[in-house]
Amino acid sequence: MLTYGLLCLLIVASITLYTWQSATPILQGGRPSVVVPVPQQQHVEAPPVALNELPAGLRYAEVDRERLMAYLSERNSLLADKHYLDAILNTAEQFDIHPALLFAITGQEQGFVPVTHKKAKQIANNPFNVFHSWEEFNTNIEQSSAIAARTINRLSKDRPSDVDPIVWINREYAEDPNWSKGVSLIMRDIVMSLDGS
Repeated sequence: MLTYGLLCLLIVASITLYTWQSATPILQGGRPSVVVPVPQQQHVEAPPVALNELPAGLRYAEVDRERLMAYLSERNSLLADKHYLDAILNTAEQFDIHPALLFAITGQEQGFVPVTHKKAKQIANNPFNVFHSWEEFNTNIEQSSAIAARTINRLSKDRPSDVDPIVWINREYAEDPNWSKGVSLIMRDIVMSLDGS
């Protein structure tokens, strides 16, 4: 019984000593350790990554849908159809490109895809002629407009300040060196129409 009592006393003493040591700061080099509260990190929004280096006039802007649809309809364009119109407008917003620039490219490449053309629906899948032409790469309007937008954004980079941005894009987008002139004129016409001029 005495042995049992001594054993119990030894266990209680061990637990007390262990608890006391755990609560006491650890001594390192003769000094108690100091617990410094770590400040909580504040969430800082990273600045948005620029999708392109286009000037402000070629960046995304809201446009009057009705006027754009009317402009396209006057040209007998299949792209006035809601499906095509919405796809190109959504792409313009997603890639920060003025919608008039994307539509101007379809005007230059495919005359806005006239509904009277016997292959209008196939052409409307790729009116930007990405990957050479709608015949070689026939996909859908969502994919072709996204490819065109990515190409524009990529080609907008590193433009010398004295070079017109559409001319700069022309260096790779199209083989025709006058492509940029056509796109610029068509875009100007679209913008004037959207402004009611």
